[in-house]
Order: sequence, then structure tokens, then C-alpha cells
Amino acid sequence: RLFRPAFEHALARRHRLYLCDLPGHGGAPTPRRAVTMEAAATQLADAVDRHSCRRPVVLIAHSLGGLIASLAARKVQRAPLGLISIEGNLTPADAFFSGRAVRYQDPQAFARELCADVDRAAMDDPPLQPYAAGLRGVDPHALWSLGQSLADYPEPWRQYRAVPCATRYWFDRSSLSAASQAVIAEQRFASRSIDGLGHWPMVSDPVAFFDGVAEEVGEFS
Repeated sequence: RLFRPAFEHALARRHRLYLCDLPGHGGAPTPRRAVTMEAAATQLADAVDRHSCRRPVVLIAHSLGGLIASLAARKVQRAPLGLISIEGNLTPADAFFSGRAVRYQDPQAFARELCADVDRAAMDDPPLQPYAAGLRGVDPHALWSLGQSLADYPEPWRQYRAVPCATRYWFDRSSLSAASQAVIAEQRFASRSIDGLGHWPMVSDPVAFFDGVAEEVGEFS
């Protein structure tokens, strides 16, 4: 849902684009086993291997997806050309919504209260509204188990640092946690400022966002 405007951008005429839903999210079925970060990364890596036909690939991921893409980049048969992480999780402070799962034993209760909280926040934050709408269609157990598995990665920046390709981390200083901004500086991660676009740049200004993506992909190539 968030990345669909990419297909209306010039990016789609220059490159082959694929959107990958997490297990139990969007149009993806929910597996019988718990949905973990590792399982989601394996699914993404399998999709890349299946559809790329060994063509060069650039991974683009947002928020929680940044950690999943970092893990997937080490699982694919051929290393990606690059990874663009849009405010991907670098520290536990970034798991503002999904990280709450560890407080719950009941997936239904977690999903119900999370949806209510996001709906309230979206009333005053229009870019959050597509996420709020999409959250309603996510399988509660998939949402909960994925959030629970974040506890296995107390320092997500280490997975990002281990990615076997070029990386670029995009962030808005007003929306990314201070802890993660400190990590970016300490680790000297290559980054791109998106100040003014917030945590949902593909929603707040899709043209500027996908113009930037096209530029970055060209540099990786």
C-alpha cells in the first residue's frame, strides 16, 4: 500500500519493481508457524531469488522492514547491489509500534489495542493514515509474533552493518530516535537527509521520495 505510488513514477519505466508483503500482511497468507524476523527475511530472500532471475537487485525497506531486509541481504544467492533503508530499525527505540508486542500474551488484545492507538494518532497525522488502514487487514497472530521476535535483536544496527552490499540510510531528524541518530554518527553509516518528510516520506511527498530512490538506484548501478 505505502509503496504503490512507485508504479506511477518514472522509476517503474526504468526498473522492474516488486512489492513484497510480510507473512500475514496485505495479500500474503499467514503461515501455520509463528512469523519471526528470520522467517520474514527468508521469505523475502526466496522472493528475490525467484523473481530476479539473477539480475542486479536493490532492496528498499522501511521501518521494521529495514531489519528484515538487512537479514535477507545475507540470505540471497547473489548479494544485492545496494540497500536503501528508510528509517529502518537500528535500536529498540525505533520499534515504536511493533515493539509493544512483548507486553502482551494475547495476540488479539495486542492487535486490537495497537489498531486503536494508531487510529487515534492518525487523526492528527495524515501520513500515518495509510498505515492505520493497512493494519486492519493484518493477521493478529502474525503481527504479534513478528513484534515478539524483535527481542532477538537488541542491537539491530549490527545486522545493518553486516549487510554485504552498499547501503544508504534515509532519515528525518525530527522523527528518527536520538539513539539511532547517535548510532549513525558513531558507525559512520552513509545516509541521506529527508528532513521535512517524516517517517512516511513515500506518503508525505511521493514524488520527491521516488525521485530520490531513482537517484540512489542509479548510483548503486
